[in-house]
Amino acid sequence: MNMHVDRSIIALLLTISSVALSAQEGLIEGVVRTERGVPLAFANVVIHGTAHGTTTNADGRFTLDGLTDGEYMIVASSVGYEVVSAHVQVPVTGGAIELRTRERVVDLPAFTVQNSLTGGTERARRTDGAAWYIGPKELEEQGYTDVLRVLRSVPGVNIQEEDGLGLRPNVGLRGAGAERSAKITVMEDGVLAAPAPYAAPAAYYFPTIGRMNGVEVVKGSSQIRHGPLTTGGALNMLSTPVPERTSGMVSLQGGSYGSRNIHAHAGTEHNGIGFLVETFQQATDGFKLLDHGGNTGTSKSDQMAKLQWRSREGSRIQHAASVKAGYTTESGNETYLGLSENDFALTPYRRYSGSQEDRITVEHDLFTAQYAVTLPSGPQLTFTGYRTNTHRNWYKLDKVTDTTGTAVGISTILSEPDRYASAYHTITGASSADNSLRVKANNRNYQASGVQFIGVQEFRTEGATHRLELGLRVHEDHMDRYQHTDGYRMEEGRMLLTDPGDPGTESNRIASADAVAAHFMYDLEIGRLGLRPGLRHERINMVDEDFGRSDPGRNGDELITTENEVDVWIPGIGLDMDITEHVNAFTGIHRGFSPPGAAPGTKPEASVNYEAGIRFDRAGTFIQLIGFLNDYSELLGADLAASGGTGTGDLFNGGEAMVRGLEFHISHDPLVGLKNHLRMPINLSYTYTDARFESTFTSTFEGWGYVAQGDRIPYIPIHQLNARIGIEGRKASISLTTTFVGEVPATTGTAIDQEPQRIPAFMVLDVATTYRWSPRIEVFASVQNVFDDAYLVSLVPAGSRPGAPRMIFGGMRFRF
Repeated sequence: MNMHVDRSIIALLLTISSVALSAQEGLIEGVVRTERGVPLAFANVVIHGTAHGTTTNADGRFTLDGLTDGEYMIVASSVGYEVVSAHVQVPVTGGAIELRTRERVVDLPAFTVQNSLTGGTERARRTDGAAWYIGPKELEEQGYTDVLRVLRSVPGVNIQEEDGLGLRPNVGLRGAGAERSAKITVMEDGVLAAPAPYAAPAAYYFPTIGRMNGVEVVKGSSQIRHGPLTTGGALNMLSTPVPERTSGMVSLQGGSYGSRNIHAHAGTEHNGIGFLVETFQQATDGFKLLDHGGNTGTSKSDQMAKLQWRSREGSRIQHAASVKAGYTTESGNETYLGLSENDFALTPYRRYSGSQEDRITVEHDLFTAQYAVTLPSGPQLTFTGYRTNTHRNWYKLDKVTDTTGTAVGISTILSEPDRYASAYHTITGASSADNSLRVKANNRNYQASGVQFIGVQEFRTEGATHRLELGLRVHEDHMDRYQHTDGYRMEEGRMLLTDPGDPGTESNRIASADAVAAHFMYDLEIGRLGLRPGLRHERINMVDEDFGRSDPGRNGDELITTENEVDVWIPGIGLDMDITEHVNAFTGIHRGFSPPGAAPGTKPEASVNYEAGIRFDRAGTFIQLIGFLNDYSELLGADLAASGGTGTGDLFNGGEAMVRGLEFHISHDPLVGLKNHLRMPINLSYTYTDARFESTFTSTFEGWGYVAQGDRIPYIPIHQLNARIGIEGRKASISLTTTFVGEVPATTGTAIDQEPQRIPAFMVLDVATTYRWSPRIEVFASVQNVFDDAYLVSLVPAGSRPGAPRMIFGGMRFRF
């Protein structure tokens, strides 16, 4: 009896041991890392062809269990990284497997040199100057559709808000003027994106951030390869790449003030041929309240499609080709008309009746074609052709005729409402005479086209690595103004058309530019030292044809033609050194340049720009400190209505100026290296900028007026800070982001001591959270301006303008 029991117990123990051994053999354990060996947290790992999968932990490790003996293909994926796979035999005999992946910044590696400025976060942190990359994971986590909120996290960026939604971004870099982003080179996938970047660089069209897969910012000496504007830097928007496997995404979002967004894309690649189709739809009813009622919102529709082909891996000559087409439309009830100081203090989100007819319509299409070839001897050649067409008509109140018959601009009215009481009462709804309100149709057509080439050759000699880059761009663009003004009267708060104007009778001119640009860069690395000289050449011919207001048929009877030509060399050199494995120092100097426009005698903007910095990068901690100095021998301003001017768009010289500053950033995760299931990313960016005129003069530009040496340049804050802290786990994440912007002068001179002439400091807190329902379904929510602070962001184009109030959003994201 006892022997029988003992045998039964032994048999049971053997059975349990066998099951345990079988379960152990049915495990696949591994880790997912980046190309530099950094663990990739919370990546998806699945058995190909099944629903069996898991998510890596905070240390990038994963376990797949419950597997029978056999061969499996393990597939790992994470937003912003290449899909990687490995074949694994179960039972596993070699221990834990390791999967290595790298950031996927562009469609194909062959196009990286042309389409990307940084190559991703890890490469940006090792470059010879200030470079920044914001990837798709960060863009998704923040959930912003306002590009200005995205760029707040980048040190060295100066921003001038206008509408609270980022519809017309005003972005500058290192003290370069932010008005309509006209002083920086704006690109999409490495191709100039401004409607007419040479003839009229003010960007009334801006690539849609909600459609983008990444954002890059480059400053310092390395930016001379991008041009034509080399003073502040370059901003590149990266579109969604064609997927490596059949996949797609649908994101639905709704929120405050009738906000609703749809973002969807799908594509595949098979036998080297791939495609992607994408749409982004954005709409809101607007957060401002129009006197006597009316919609103050906007709607935007952005479509994009890509088709690409690449030769088989292992081919002696590697080929790649791609075409991209996009079409964007926008219709918004937006206005230049702000509020008087007193009205802003009482009701900051009010809109006067005089803006009820204001609206903007935009239509933009783009087409690019690319071909890249890598020859057996190593040279990599990339050819790109591009063309964009943009039409925009901003129909908005321009002037008001008061009871004395004097026509007064809206900016003047709101700066002195008591002095111009009659005009002020008209825009606030009081009945008025016929044609007392003059509404201008700012109707403009833009076209830009060109071809560009980049060739790269890398080779090694004893003790040194060499990289040669040669680039060439032939470009043409123009802006066609064909504007008119309509007359209205106010009748008990409603505007009635009394005098429709004839097209071409207000501004009737064509500004055009032809440019040939070339650059040469040489990177020499000897041990820990890198020397990187470069040279850019721009030859630009600019012509302005003004047909006059009395010749809408453009017969040429009153044609006035002005022409300006620029031939300029733009040198730069960078030096960097790896002090240790984790510490890198760099410095650089280059010439800053901006085209001068067609007015004879206008000089191009010229400066000498310096920077020096040091970085530390190790185990979840990245620290960067950069000092910069931009010494302008000739500052260039633009007469834009957006900045309080008359709106001619003419460029003018502003004498000498000096911009000094510091950029500091730290990223740290205190949980890295600890055995836990969480991550706690902490990011802080701070910018100090002291931008001042170095000469005394009187400007015809209303926004500057009398300038004294030592005056601060308007709309460039001294202090800016952006901080974000988050908690991330396998299933959920939450982050808090705060932005502080110090006091900003709105005018030059001693007038900044007066309350109406300065923008007070403000701080805004945003919160975003995501819950991963499954590897394919996510639920997300965010609150912007948590404390619902009402804060002033600008006194231009006309009057006081608020930032956005508290807005709450929520949605779902589906991946397939």
